[in-house]
Amino acid sequence: MLKKITIDAQERKEIGKEAVKKLRDQGFLIGNLYGKAQESIPLTMNYIEIRKSLFTGNGKNNLYEIKLGGKSYDAVPYELQLHPLTKEVVHIDFKMVKEDEKVKVRVPIKPLGIAVGTKKGGSLKQLVNVLVLNVLPGEIPHYIEPDVTGMDIGAEMRISDLPLPASAEVLKLPPNQKVFIIQGGTV
Repeated sequence: MLKKITIDAQERKEIGKEAVKKLRDQGFLIGNLYGKAQESIPLTMNYIEIRKSLFTGNGKNNLYEIKLGGKSYDAVPYELQLHPLTKEVVHIDFKMVKEDEKVKVRVPIKPLGIAVGTKKGGSLKQLVNVLVLNVLPGEIPHYIEPDVTGMDIGAEMRISDLPLPASAEVLKLPPNQKVFIIQGGTV
C-alpha cells in the first residue's frame, strides 16, 4: 500500500488578496480541500512541507492525510497553481478520496533496460509518455515502468502489455495503442 504523507493544515478564515499575500509572506501555502457532498474548506499549510512532498515520492500523485481541526482527510492533489515567473507553487487544491473509490491520475511512463534492438542499430521510440489512469488511491504508481530489454527490431509494446496496478483502468487510450516501437537497424 502507498504510504500516506501527513500534512497539518489550518482552516483559513482570511479571504481576499491582501490577506492571502500576508499569509504567503509568512510562509504559508494557500489551498482548498474538496469532497463529494461537502463544502470546500479553505486551507493554509506549511509551504516548505508541501513543496518537499510534491516533488518526491509519487510527486503530484502522492496520497495525503490532511489533519485539520482534530479530523483527518485522505486526499490527492487535484490542481496546482504556479507563479508564472518563479514556478513556485502558490495554490493547491486537494480532492478527498476514499480507499475503496478510484481516482483519476496522470502517471508518466519510463522504460526500464536497454532494448536488444538498439544494440543492433535500431532506436527505441516512445509514442506515449503519460497515461491517465482510474486507480485506487493505495495503488497509485510513481511511474509505469515496462521492461523493454526483450524488444528487438520491429517489436512493439502496447498499452495492454504494460505492468499496471491491479485496480487500474487506462482512460482516453485503447488497449492496442502502441507505446514503444523499435525502428531501423538490421534484423
